[in-house]
Amino acid sequence: MATKKSGRFFYRLLGAFLAVGVLPVAVASISLSVASRSVLERSLIDRARSSAAIAAGGLGSLLETYAAIAEELAEDSAIIEYLATPVAERNPGRVADANRRLHAPARVERVAVYLIPEKGSALGTAPLPTEYAKPAYRSWGALGAFAREVVKSKESEKTTSVLIFGRPHSENTNPAIFAVGRAVPATPRPEGPAGYVVIDIHRLMLEELFSGAKEAFTGFNLLDSSGCVLFDLNGSYREGSFADNGAAAMSGETTAFIDKDANRIVTGIRTAFGIDLVAYQSMAPIAVQSAGLRSVSIFAGLFSALAAVALALVFSRSISDPINQLVKVMGRVQDGELDARFILSRDDDIGYLVSSFNRMVSRIELLVAERVEQQRRLRISEAQALQARIDPHFLYNTLNSIKSIARLRGVDEIATISTRLGRLLRAGFAPEGEFSTLEESMELVRCYLEIEEIRYPNRFTFSIDIEPALLGVSLPRLVIQPLVENAVGHGLEKKVGVGCLSIAARKFGADVVIRVEDDGTGISAERLKRIRAALELADGEYRTETPSIAEAGEDSTGIALTNIHRRIRLYYGPRYGLEIEGREGGGTRSILRIPIKAKGERPC
Repeated sequence: MATKKSGRFFYRLLGAFLAVGVLPVAVASISLSVASRSVLERSLIDRARSSAAIAAGGLGSLLETYAAIAEELAEDSAIIEYLATPVAERNPGRVADANRRLHAPARVERVAVYLIPEKGSALGTAPLPTEYAKPAYRSWGALGAFAREVVKSKESEKTTSVLIFGRPHSENTNPAIFAVGRAVPATPRPEGPAGYVVIDIHRLMLEELFSGAKEAFTGFNLLDSSGCVLFDLNGSYREGSFADNGAAAMSGETTAFIDKDANRIVTGIRTAFGIDLVAYQSMAPIAVQSAGLRSVSIFAGLFSALAAVALALVFSRSISDPINQLVKVMGRVQDGELDARFILSRDDDIGYLVSSFNRMVSRIELLVAERVEQQRRLRISEAQALQARIDPHFLYNTLNSIKSIARLRGVDEIATISTRLGRLLRAGFAPEGEFSTLEESMELVRCYLEIEEIRYPNRFTFSIDIEPALLGVSLPRLVIQPLVENAVGHGLEKKVGVGCLSIAARKFGADVVIRVEDDGTGISAERLKRIRAALELADGEYRTETPSIAEAGEDSTGIALTNIHRRIRLYYGPRYGLEIEGREGGGTRSILRIPIKAKGERPC
């Protein structure tokens, strides 16, 4: 039954360790596996935002640079003078001067720069596209937008602004993606411009500008406000069509979201001059990385679970095995084997539990042995009492006869002695038990002292001081009278002059302290040492025999004191007993300490 129960304890303990060790690992592994894709997606989105912001910044810087160049050319005095000069008066010198102004930024920036007058021939660093040459295109397209800006500036009385126009023409093998231009107003200001300064930004320049975006994105577009694709980094075949994710770009904010249908991340940002940058990033790498992380997390989870199971087995065994062994030893103790012990060398709580159990069993064994010894001694005492017993009725009758004869002949002392001796004998032969009250014990002491006063008239006086509340305290029979007898016989009998004997009982907490003190001849240091040695022998561990006179080195007085001390210890435990104090010529004091217990209450 114990083995079955201990087995259940082991499995419950193992289950608790597994629940604490394996379940969190499993939950963590599953959570990591689930969360890994989300983390990777968030990381890829953040990288896409960052790369798109860098690309948008580069585009904005490029457009602002060309806008400043266009602004500078439109304000150049040579350009303004050329446009203001009638066509017939534009001599080669003016033309050459205007061309020099146009070629300067073209050589540095590798762009095509045009000066297109309303009247007369256009100048440029490259062949003039059809959309810039035919008068029919002057009212729409890039030139139309530049002209309308002049009208708006006049109405608002503001300076004409530079405009960015997407895909102004597509005739050349290196098509223009943006036209950065400004209309040059006629002087004095009539209705309409005098001409236009136009800078074409070609595809090759943007491919060079966004070369780093090819590594970051699988798709990269520049859109106008209507969603038309102005530039596609992967090729020109989609340029001029409308993008399906043009709405992804939000004005002034970088936006990124996952297009689950296309399995890609779309990042959009509104750049300078209202150009939308839309980039696409495939999520295929995320799937590969997520699968790798999931495999790693599953492997780590399985490894951790196996390690947790192994550790749980080890820890469970380290706890359950000593407990099971302790249970078996407890069963042996329960069956009566008080010498059974469990030896375990561990400096932890289980080791403390085992050592405490061993101490407890040792204490129980000692108490049982002491109890057995107490019972054996009581049986021996009873046998000795039966062997030495004389018919008490014969003694009582004899004492009564002595008392009657003494009174008839007028010898009152003999009558008194007979009466007191009869009381002492009745106490000795009384069958009521082994305990009496403090009041009953003091009555016997008075009887004894009255007899001694007759024997030794005018040799000593005595006083008895007992707290009334202590008169009902229970104590073993005949433990005070031998102390008084010892004080009279060894202290006061040999003293020259009148001696004094005092008996007092006081309460100290839950104990009663009884003092028997005389001012007689005292006790020598050597004799006091022998008596204390006898008491220490009685204090020792369980003994099968009472300390002998040879061991204590003492006479019958020492034996009587040892027996009193031993009886008190057997009844009440090691906290209680007898102490002897004194010095030669200075009297002797016997101190008896017992717990407060009422008559009939058994000692623990």
